[in-house]
Amino acid sequence: MGKVDTSKLNILLSDQQTVESLTYLVSKLPEYTARMKQMEEPLLFIEEVLKDQEWLEQITGEAEQAIQSLKLTKESVSSLVRIIEILPIITPYLDKGIELAEFGRNTLKDPTSFQSITSDIHPYIETVQKCGGILQETNRRVQMQETEKISLFKVLALLKIPAVKRGFQYMKTFLQVLSEKK
Repeated sequence: MGKVDTSKLNILLSDQQTVESLTYLVSKLPEYTARMKQMEEPLLFIEEVLKDQEWLEQITGEAEQAIQSLKLTKESVSSLVRIIEILPIITPYLDKGIELAEFGRNTLKDPTSFQSITSDIHPYIETVQKCGGILQETNRRVQMQETEKISLFKVLALLKIPAVKRGFQYMKTFLQVLSEKK
Protein backbone atom coordinates (compact mmCIF):
# COMPACT_ATOMS: atom_id res chain seq x y z
CA MET A 1 0.00 0.00 0.00
CA GLY A 2 1.27 3.43 -0.85
CA LYS A 3 1.44 6.56 1.21
CA VAL A 4 -1.98 8.04 2.09
CA ASP A 5 -2.56 11.64 1.12
CA THR A 6 -3.81 13.06 4.41
CA SER A 7 -4.90 16.33 2.85
CA LYS A 8 -7.56 14.54 0.77
CA LEU A 9 -8.59 12.55 3.85
CA ASN A 10 -8.91 15.75 5.92
CA ILE A 11 -11.07 17.32 3.20
CA LEU A 12 -13.35 14.24 3.14
CA LEU A 13 -13.61 14.13 6.94
CA SER A 14 -14.49 17.82 7.10
CA ASP A 15 -17.72 17.05 5.20
CA GLN A 16 -20.53 16.36 7.73
CA GLN A 17 -22.36 13.98 5.37
CA THR A 18 -19.22 11.85 4.90
CA VAL A 19 -18.70 11.64 8.67
CA GLU A 20 -22.33 10.59 9.20
CA SER A 21 -22.05 7.95 6.48
CA LEU A 22 -18.84 6.56 7.96
CA THR A 23 -20.38 6.52 11.44
CA TYR A 24 -23.41 4.65 10.15
CA LEU A 25 -21.23 2.19 8.22
CA VAL A 26 -19.04 1.50 11.27
CA SER A 27 -22.11 1.00 13.48
CA LYS A 28 -23.58 -1.52 10.99
CA LEU A 29 -20.26 -3.30 10.35
CA PRO A 30 -20.90 -6.19 12.86
CA GLU A 31 -24.29 -6.82 11.23
CA TYR A 32 -22.78 -6.84 7.73
CA THR A 33 -19.99 -9.14 8.86
CA ALA A 34 -22.47 -11.62 10.35
CA ARG A 35 -24.49 -11.66 7.12
CA MET A 36 -21.38 -12.19 5.04
CA LYS A 37 -20.40 -15.15 7.24
CA GLN A 38 -23.91 -16.62 6.73
CA MET A 39 -23.49 -16.34 2.97
CA GLU A 40 -19.98 -17.85 2.97
CA GLU A 41 -21.08 -21.45 3.56
CA PRO A 42 -23.73 -21.63 0.79
CA LEU A 43 -21.37 -19.85 -1.61
CA LEU A 44 -18.57 -22.31 -0.80
CA PHE A 45 -20.97 -25.20 -1.39
CA ILE A 46 -22.01 -23.78 -4.77
CA GLU A 47 -18.39 -23.24 -5.68
CA GLU A 48 -17.50 -26.83 -4.75
CA VAL A 49 -20.44 -28.20 -6.71
CA LEU A 50 -19.37 -26.29 -9.79
CA LYS A 51 -15.81 -27.56 -9.35
CA ASP A 52 -17.00 -31.17 -9.04
CA GLN A 53 -16.86 -32.04 -12.75
CA GLU A 54 -17.67 -35.72 -12.21
CA TRP A 55 -20.90 -34.91 -10.41
CA LEU A 56 -21.90 -32.38 -13.08
CA GLU A 57 -21.24 -34.94 -15.83
CA GLN A 58 -23.33 -37.52 -13.96
CA ILE A 59 -26.24 -35.06 -13.59
CA THR A 60 -26.10 -33.99 -17.22
CA GLY A 61 -25.82 -37.63 -18.31
CA GLU A 62 -28.91 -38.53 -16.29
CA ALA A 63 -30.76 -35.56 -17.75
CA GLU A 64 -29.79 -36.61 -21.28
CA GLN A 65 -30.95 -40.19 -20.61
CA ALA A 66 -34.24 -38.91 -19.25
CA ILE A 67 -34.77 -36.75 -22.33
CA GLN A 68 -33.86 -39.63 -24.65
CA SER A 69 -36.22 -41.98 -22.83
CA LEU A 70 -39.06 -39.57 -23.61
CA LYS A 71 -38.59 -40.42 -27.29
CA LEU A 72 -39.67 -36.96 -28.32
CA THR A 73 -40.65 -36.76 -31.95
CA LYS A 74 -41.16 -33.71 -34.07
CA GLU A 75 -44.92 -34.25 -33.76
CA SER A 76 -44.84 -34.46 -29.96
CA VAL A 77 -42.72 -31.31 -29.70
CA SER A 78 -45.08 -29.54 -32.12
CA SER A 79 -48.03 -30.72 -30.03
CA LEU A 80 -46.38 -29.49 -26.86
CA VAL A 81 -45.76 -26.10 -28.44
CA ARG A 82 -49.40 -26.01 -29.59
CA ILE A 83 -50.58 -26.81 -26.06
CA ILE A 84 -48.46 -23.97 -24.71
CA GLU A 85 -49.92 -21.65 -27.35
CA ILE A 86 -53.53 -22.49 -26.44
CA LEU A 87 -53.01 -22.41 -22.67
CA PRO A 88 -54.24 -18.79 -22.45
CA ILE A 89 -57.47 -19.89 -24.13
CA ILE A 90 -57.92 -23.02 -22.02
CA THR A 91 -56.95 -21.50 -18.67
CA PRO A 92 -60.23 -19.59 -18.05
CA TYR A 93 -62.20 -22.79 -18.67
CA LEU A 94 -59.94 -24.77 -16.34
CA ASP A 95 -60.34 -22.06 -13.71
CA LYS A 96 -64.13 -22.29 -14.04
CA GLY A 97 -63.93 -26.07 -13.80
CA ILE A 98 -61.86 -25.82 -10.64
CA GLU A 99 -64.32 -23.30 -9.18
CA LEU A 100 -67.19 -25.63 -10.04
CA ALA A 101 -65.42 -28.61 -8.45
CA GLU A 102 -64.70 -26.59 -5.29
CA PHE A 103 -68.32 -25.44 -5.19
CA GLY A 104 -69.49 -29.04 -5.53
CA ARG A 105 -67.11 -30.24 -2.82
CA ASN A 106 -68.14 -27.44 -0.46
CA THR A 107 -71.82 -28.03 -1.22
CA LEU A 108 -71.53 -31.74 -0.47
CA LYS A 109 -69.69 -30.99 2.78
CA ASP A 110 -72.36 -28.51 3.91
CA PRO A 111 -75.27 -30.49 5.44
CA THR A 112 -77.85 -27.77 4.72
CA SER A 113 -76.87 -27.46 1.04
CA PHE A 114 -76.69 -31.23 0.62
CA GLN A 115 -80.14 -31.63 2.18
CA SER A 116 -81.54 -28.94 -0.12
CA ILE A 117 -80.14 -30.65 -3.22
CA THR A 118 -81.35 -34.09 -2.24
CA SER A 119 -84.81 -32.76 -1.45
CA ASP A 120 -84.91 -31.05 -4.87
CA ILE A 121 -83.97 -34.21 -6.79
CA HIS A 122 -86.01 -36.59 -4.63
CA PRO A 123 -89.16 -36.33 -6.82
CA TYR A 124 -87.10 -37.26 -9.90
CA ILE A 125 -85.60 -40.24 -8.10
CA GLU A 126 -89.09 -41.37 -7.08
CA THR A 127 -90.26 -41.08 -10.70
CA VAL A 128 -87.32 -43.14 -11.96
CA GLN A 129 -87.93 -45.76 -9.28
CA LYS A 130 -91.63 -45.85 -10.16
CA CYS A 131 -90.81 -46.31 -13.86
CA GLY A 132 -88.31 -49.01 -12.96
CA GLY A 133 -90.99 -50.81 -10.97
CA ILE A 134 -93.44 -50.56 -13.87
CA LEU A 135 -90.82 -51.95 -16.28
CA GLN A 136 -90.01 -54.83 -13.94
CA GLU A 137 -93.68 -55.71 -13.57
CA THR A 138 -94.13 -55.48 -17.36
CA ASN A 139 -91.17 -57.79 -17.94
CA ARG A 140 -92.53 -60.26 -15.40
CA ARG A 141 -95.96 -60.34 -17.07
CA VAL A 142 -94.51 -60.62 -20.60
CA GLN A 143 -92.46 -63.64 -19.52
CA MET A 144 -95.58 -65.25 -18.08
CA GLN A 145 -97.54 -64.64 -21.30
CA GLU A 146 -94.81 -65.62 -23.80
CA THR A 147 -96.78 -68.54 -25.18
CA GLU A 148 -100.06 -66.62 -25.48
CA LYS A 149 -101.00 -65.77 -29.06
CA ILE A 150 -101.86 -62.20 -30.00
CA SER A 151 -104.74 -61.96 -32.42
CA LEU A 152 -105.39 -59.17 -34.90
CA PHE A 153 -108.46 -58.16 -32.86
CA LYS A 154 -106.28 -57.69 -29.75
CA VAL A 155 -103.90 -55.47 -31.75
CA LEU A 156 -106.84 -53.40 -33.05
CA ALA A 157 -108.21 -53.09 -29.52
CA LEU A 158 -104.75 -51.88 -28.34
CA LEU A 159 -104.79 -49.15 -30.99
CA LYS A 160 -107.77 -47.57 -29.23
CA ILE A 161 -105.57 -46.88 -26.17
CA PRO A 162 -104.17 -43.32 -26.55
CA ALA A 163 -100.69 -44.20 -25.27
CA VAL A 164 -100.36 -47.07 -27.76
CA LYS A 165 -101.68 -44.88 -30.57
CA ARG A 166 -99.12 -42.15 -29.75
CA GLY A 167 -96.38 -44.79 -29.55
CA PHE A 168 -97.18 -46.09 -33.03
CA GLN A 169 -97.34 -42.53 -34.40
CA TYR A 170 -93.98 -41.82 -32.86
CA MET A 171 -92.45 -45.01 -34.33
CA LYS A 172 -93.92 -44.23 -37.76
CA THR A 173 -92.54 -40.67 -37.72
CA PHE A 174 -89.17 -41.89 -36.45
CA LEU A 175 -88.91 -44.42 -39.30
CA GLN A 176 -89.84 -41.71 -41.84
CA VAL A 177 -87.17 -39.33 -40.51
CA LEU A 178 -84.65 -42.17 -40.42
CA SER A 179 -85.29 -43.09 -44.06
CA GLU A 180 -85.03 -39.42 -45.11
CA LYS A 181 -81.64 -39.03 -43.37
CA LYS A 182 -80.09 -42.03 -45.17
